[in-house]
Amino acid sequence: MITINEKAGMVTVINVFTVEPEKQQSLIDFLVEEKELPMSLPGCLSFSIHKSLDGKKVLNYVQWSSHEALKSASKNPGFAAGKKQIIKLAKDFNSSFYEVVFTEEAQLVAN
Repeated sequence: MITINEKAGMVTVINVFTVEPEKQQSLIDFLVEEKELPMSLPGCLSFSIHKSLDGKKVLNYVQWSSHEALKSASKNPGFAAGKKQIIKLAKDFNSSFYEVVFTEEAQLVAN
């Protein structure tokens, strides 16, 4: 398990896809099938998919060991092919790159 930590130097890519509710699961299925590409590349640490409860968004969260690893991976031709399929399933999407600057864990409270 990858820990989100501001001292790790990781880069996080967050992709937010806007979908018609009837296409949400199809996009999730596609992303799960295609996860092997980024996961097979040097520097990819984790790959997560989240879905909105209203059915209108899918979020893909990918952690990379460094910005250099991410730049190298983005040159892989498989990413362009995947983008074509995503465009068929999503109305819109936005990709942004982030670094962790602060984290704090909550203490578990016994009931």
